[in-house]
Amino acid sequence: MPKYGINKAILLGNVGTKPELRYTKNGHPVCSFRLATNEYRIGADNSRKEVTEWHNITLWRNKALLANDLLKIGSGVYLEGRMQTRSWEGRDGLKRSTTGIDVDTLRLLDTTTDQSAAPSQQVAPVSFQHLESAELLFPTQ
Repeated sequence: MPKYGINKAILLGNVGTKPELRYTKNGHPVCSFRLATNEYRIGADNSRKEVTEWHNITLWRNKALLANDLLKIGSGVYLEGRMQTRSWEGRDGLKRSTTGIDVDTLRLLDTTTDQSAAPSQQVAPVSFQHLESAELLFPTQ
């Protein structure tokens, strides 16, 4: 049996909840939000139906700070990461778990949900991959 594997998730969707920034006990920033992805299916009666899937998204450290500052409900994002399952014991004593995506790469596709916004009001895609500082460089026009 091979001793290797791939754990990679690629999603393209819209931010569905306001990003929430918090800090670990060690002081590391963590940002989480829910991402909605949509797909269309054809029903038995040939009607087109939109189906929305919700994903739990987590970003760490400087990526968390940047995401918290830049993302808003409705923002279009492309992300790559790995699936991560976390378990804990609830206040009622029952064991709980959730599966989400820990993000490695996040590209902001737009800064507005208003499709009629002028191109000058939109920001070019930004990659957070391999980002070590909280500095963003935007190209001058």
